[in-house]
Amino acid sequence: MIKGLLRRFLRQFHLLCALCFGLFLFASAITGSILSWRHELDASLNPELFHIAAAPASCHSKHCEHAQQAALIDWLNTQPGYQRPSMLSFPENPEHAVIAWYKLPAPANTGWQLARSRQVMIDPLRRQILGERVWGEIGFSRALIIPTLFHVHRYFLLGDTGKTLMAVTGLVLLLSCLQGLLLWLPAASRRAWKKSITVHWRGSLPALLYSLHRSAGALLALLLMMLGLTGIYFNQPGWLSPVFPAQVKKIPDAAPASTRAQALPLTSLLAIAQQTFPDARISRISLPASVGKPLEIRLRQPGELRKEDGATRISLDPYSGAIRQLIDPLNMQGSARWVSWFYPLHSGEIGGTAGRILISLCGLGLLMLMVSGYVMWWKKRRVV
Repeated sequence: MIKGLLRRFLRQFHLLCALCFGLFLFASAITGSILSWRHELDASLNPELFHIAAAPASCHSKHCEHAQQAALIDWLNTQPGYQRPSMLSFPENPEHAVIAWYKLPAPANTGWQLARSRQVMIDPLRRQILGERVWGEIGFSRALIIPTLFHVHRYFLLGDTGKTLMAVTGLVLLLSCLQGLLLWLPAASRRAWKKSITVHWRGSLPALLYSLHRSAGALLALLLMMLGLTGIYFNQPGWLSPVFPAQVKKIPDAAPASTRAQALPLTSLLAIAQQTFPDARISRISLPASVGKPLEIRLRQPGELRKEDGATRISLDPYSGAIRQLIDPLNMQGSARWVSWFYPLHSGEIGGTAGRILISLCGLGLLMLMVSGYVMWWKKRRVV
């Protein structure tokens, strides 16, 4: 049990963190609790954008799927006002829409403004455009509510500046939880330990709030520290690079750059990616912005902790088909393997439905800790 001057210092610093970053922690907690279910909520709010009528499977081979994916891009390229997208996202559920992404011009002040992309939802079998929205546009319509909550959680609506602020908030959460654990640490006796995890009334609201804050804080501390650490990494990975290096495996050139005048067919590039990961499902195709740039294909392998789109990535030279970069989460070692777990841990995907419920409850628990802490501080301040 910590006593004396060190305890007073930790209490003051713990309070200072809450007072200075309370608004940002509040926004992170409430939006994070909701965003654990963002795909389900988005689809429920906007069924006309995301749900398509079931249809018999038209493909029974990977080659056929690749041909359909390439044909969909060719079809978009012929549609007035659409043309070739920057990325195409393929859902795992055949009753969900394919999403085409079109990057919009960068805002003049990229440090404060949000980058925007046009999202176009498509029924790939019937070749119908279901609707669209701008990802990065803020609003409270049914179509924009989930994207808005996402941009509050990720950027505080402040673009790249908000990412830095979110990373600092994650650091504050990490340090605040560590301070809270040190302050909670009871004396070495059974009675003290029992008291430290017991919520009691004792005839007064301050006593209830104090015991609730102390007990719940101790139970949630490790989870909240994980959320703080992963939040730092997602927004400013360079801050943690000495401990958690980049995941990308760069493949050195084995031959001079290709002199082919024409890029390989997309079906050939998809086949190369599929041969590299035979059992994986192709979830995204990111097309190069300019001639000669690599094409990136994202896949999900069976057994990945990351659900939905997966975390497997392969970048290919569009002319030679050579692999330029590779991310394989199932074959990572050391700290890179830990990094591949960060998003599934942060979102709760690692535990399926139970994991996401736990993350949502963790966010609500953080709100309760903040409210109880503020009430105790305010009551004490009024007495003084």
